[in-house]
Amino acid sequence: YECLLFELGIDVYSITEQFDNSSEGMLMRDIKKAFNAFTSRNIGKFSHAGMLNSANKGNHCGGTPPLGYDIVDKKLVINEYEAGIVQRIFEMYENNFSYNQIAEDLNNKGYRTKEGRLFTTNSFSSILNQIKYTGTYIWNKTKEKNLSGSRNSHKQKTEDLQVKKPNTIPVIIPKEQYDRVQQMISDRKNGTASSKSRRF
Repeated sequence: YECLLFELGIDVYSITEQFDNSSEGMLMRDIKKAFNAFTSRNIGKFSHAGMLNSANKGNHCGGTPPLGYDIVDKKLVINEYEAGIVQRIFEMYENNFSYNQIAEDLNNKGYRTKEGRLFTTNSFSSILNQIKYTGTYIWNKTKEKNLSGSRNSHKQKTEDLQVKKPNTIPVIIPKEQYDRVQQMISDRKNGTASSKSRRF
């Protein structure tokens, strides 16, 4: 961030590091800045290596687990109650119910999201696209945060940078059903899906 501020013509002053605007002060500030960047990259490198090692063992690498799972000894284990919600979501979607209909059904039955909130139409995309439900462990899928600290969860890294390990975690949704739902999602995007819902 300091480099960005300098590029914008904004002076940065530190209480703990006193660098004046003389040529010597600016040199020392540049050296300090380069050292900080070097240290930050090294910390990131070691941190990534540790996470990669953990991911290759099928361990959960941080963050809230998907609906349907809990974390026990760094491993994803099935939360039976939540898994039932996930299965209902997949079944209803496969029976051509809309996101609005699914949300209304779940909320009326007293079901809630992993965070304890009401389901909305925005709740289902990440659930229906969650390949972990088929037993495939995946890590390092999403692009890093940008300089502002935000992340586009729809942008993914290339396959060679991801860790994918099939048959590693407990299955909630059979792969065949997951694939059918993915095809339906694709068809809906392309406007070729059936809009007729069946009784559930």
